Order: sequence, then C-alpha cells, then structure tokens
Amino acid sequence: MPTPPWRITTVDVCPECGSTRTQVATWFGRRVATPVVYSSFLNRWIVSREGSHTHAWRFLHENNSSGLRACGSAPATYTLRDHDFDEYFARVPDADVAKLLMIVRTGTDREQEAAVNEFADVLFRPCNR
Repeated sequence: MPTPPWRITTVDVCPECGSTRTQVATWFGRRVATPVVYSSFLNRWIVSREGSHTHAWRFLHENNSSGLRACGSAPATYTLRDHDFDEYFARVPDADVAKLLMIVRTGTDREQEAAVNEFADVLFRPCNR
C-alpha cells in the first residue's frame, strides 16, 4: 500500500511578468511555510514604471513527497524569469520592454510567444563595445 504524501510543493506563475510563487503544505492542506515569491525583472520594471503590479497567479506545477506530479502550462514570460538575466535586462531600452508588456497583456498566446522570442533576441544580442 503506497504511503500518502505528507508534503506538497506548489508553484504558481504570473503570466504577465513571469514571477513565481512557491508554497509548501502538509497532506491536510496546512501551510508549513510562508509562500516564497520570486519577483522577476519584468515585475520590478512594471512596479518602477507604473507604481504597482498585482500578480494573477496561475498554477504551474505541483510535487509531493510520494513523487506524484501535476503540471500546468507555462506562459511565454516564464522563460524570462531567471536571476541570471538581470544584467541583460538592465541594458534593454524601456521601449522594448514596454512593447513586450503591451503584447503580453493584450495578445494571443501565439503573439505573446513571438514577442518573448523577439525580446530574447534583443536581450541576448551581443553588446557593441
């Protein structure tokens, strides 16, 4: 007879900015730890330009101590969430970030993915030194 899972880790993502929230709970749903939120560069950019940002959390994945998993779909912005990208974001013109956010906020999934791919090309373009 399998052992019931005693610990469940759930990760949610904000589709607009790519920030993530991790929550840990026991089998009975009691929270073990305060949710941990990773604020992406896009979130910090939105807050610095618009004053605030309210996350629209969407389920991304869940793991439990028995090895069972559940997965949702990641939004296009999820690929831009990494801390290691911050130095690259800092050199991207505000107009490019604003264009990306406009499409992420109003475009179809396909348009959002194309916009993120185009933004990544700009993001990782070698610096002219």
